[in-house]
Amino acid sequence: MLKTYLYIPDHIEDRIVRAARLQKKSKAEVMRQALESGLQKLSSHGNAGVDVLFKLAELGKRYKLKGPKDSSKKWMSIYGGKIGVKMNKIIVIGDADAIIAQTNPDDIHHQTANNISASLKSKDAQVIYPVTAILEAATHMQRVLNSTASAYGTAVVFSNPDIQIVEVNQNTLKSAIKYFDPHTSKKNTLFDCTIAAVAEEYKADAIFSFDKFYKTKGFKLASELK
Repeated sequence: MLKTYLYIPDHIEDRIVRAARLQKKSKAEVMRQALESGLQKLSSHGNAGVDVLFKLAELGKRYKLKGPKDSSKKWMSIYGGKIGVKMNKIIVIGDADAIIAQTNPDDIHHQTANNISASLKSKDAQVIYPVTAILEAATHMQRVLNSTASAYGTAVVFSNPDIQIVEVNQNTLKSAIKYFDPHTSKKNTLFDCTIAAVAEEYKADAIFSFDKFYKTKGFKLASELK
């Protein structure tokens, strides 16, 4: 057994002391149990990120989604308009079009999305979702696929605390601007650039998307993972 030292805030110390007293155990034993329990919960996050994709597929069947068949053509063109990362894990960033493809049975990428999801699960990959990807996907379902129920269901599915969702802040925006060309196609939106920025921040192995935009920026797509 190794000996280590760490600094903890006063309120954590108080909880450890109370737990040790109630359980009639030493503080050291309580801390070891808490660490083991916490690490087990962290290890479940990667699977939760993949499992949510299969839940989305069931959601699409339930609400019988219909609409445009190619989610890689972003809905924006129609309108004109840190979580812990575990060592030795394959890190994948989920994009909106993958969420939509997984949810919409009529999407031309639906079966491929299912196959990629199964592959990611077999690889025990850690899938991380920027909150903007979820918002973009839900908006597409509501406005383009005309299914507010699916948009709501998607939001509920992603509210699971085991799913790793990252916030987008000003630093993320600054990084995204590096990928945003004011003269680029209207299909390549700031949403896409935000995905790229998050992938860069987390040193992701791939992006779960069908958008070739990411390959032009030096990223690998999840379909290319070996």
